Amino acid sequence: MEGKLIVVRKLYAYNLRADFSIIEQNLATYRFIAVDTEFPGTIFRSQEPYHQLSPEENYQLMKENVNSLKLTQLGLTLSDSSGKLPNLVTDSYFIWEFQSFEST
Repeated sequence: MEGKLIVVRKLYAYNLRADFSIIEQNLATYRFIAVDTEFPGTIFRSQEPYHQLSPEENYQLMKENVNSLKLTQLGLTLSDSSGKLPNLVTDSYFIWEFQSFEST
């Protein structure tokens, strides 16, 4: 990315509205969105080695775990059609990370 620093903007309840506004303002230019999710672990495991599972079995196992666990982190990256990230009129590029999801 042309040697620019990529800054992770960590979002919490106190700065969520302001950054949502920034994200919304950039959607016209940065129309591609990548989402990354993190969960705290695995509850359900296969008795078979994972590489031996069919795509359908792997999907079902993953779905069971996702549906049973709480989301702990969500990442959001905007980019344009060339893969360029928003710079928010600075010398850095920006991505977002949502924090502090309920753990109970």
